[in-house]
Amino acid sequence: MPKGILLQFIVVMSEYIRDQIVWKSGVVLEKDKTYAEVIEYYGKRQIYVRVAGAHKKDLMTIVIHELDQIHGLYQRLKYDKLIPCNCKDCKAKTEPHFYKYEQLQNFIEKRIIDIQCGATGNMVNARSLIDDVIGWKSEKEVEEIVSKQKQSTSVSITVGDNFSGTIITGIAKDSFNKIESADITNELKDTLKQLVQAVEVIKRSMPEEQATEVSDDLKKLVEEATKEAPKQKWYSVSIDGLTKAAENLGKVGEPVIKLASKVLALLASA
Repeated sequence: MPKGILLQFIVVMSEYIRDQIVWKSGVVLEKDKTYAEVIEYYGKRQIYVRVAGAHKKDLMTIVIHELDQIHGLYQRLKYDKLIPCNCKDCKAKTEPHFYKYEQLQNFIEKRIIDIQCGATGNMVNARSLIDDVIGWKSEKEVEEIVSKQKQSTSVSITVGDNFSGTIITGIAKDSFNKIESADITNELKDTLKQLVQAVEVIKRSMPEEQATEVSDDLKKLVEEATKEAPKQKWYSVSIDGLTKAAENLGKVGEPVIKLASKVLALLASA
């Protein structure tokens, strides 16, 4: 399971984070009086999603869509979407039987109505399993739901376990996605991600024109640093631009200077 899947998800869903409830391995979302808890169990290679409220299916559709988009960045990644059994015995269990989502879709398409729970032997309705969780929606319906929550915003949050940062979307989100999908070391990935967050912070203290220049330097750095053979003459120019911009901001700019220096060292030693 690649690292950073949940972080990317938090970036995409930042505007729906409920009361800034977010930590290293989980987040709580809120939309239209509906709540979603998304937790990553890295050791188990699993991501659990629980939804409650008035519009469960709409929020779950968005969550699944965004996770599918992130998974799609990894060409060799294989994963299953699992739906919990809703038979009377499984509902009372903390660990119910699970069905593969694609398998349930296949049953429905073949007009197989009732299937057997693999844990209890009870018969359940195949369509109700999907409807209980995400409903049965066309591609057009999914796109309409997702398009409503697509916005370019910047939201500052504090993450638990003594980690604080800025969750961003828009141009910076594209940088996150490019970094995560790149064939580079985990150390370089983590440092670049931290640099993206630090740059978003210093941009708030800059005039619009200068902030745009800094964004451009960061974008060029990420594009070059994530290449198979990055060229020093190109990434050095971008790092120099970020460093000079940060030097004029005192303590606010110190994280950018340190992280930019670390990126330069990592690229030079690659």
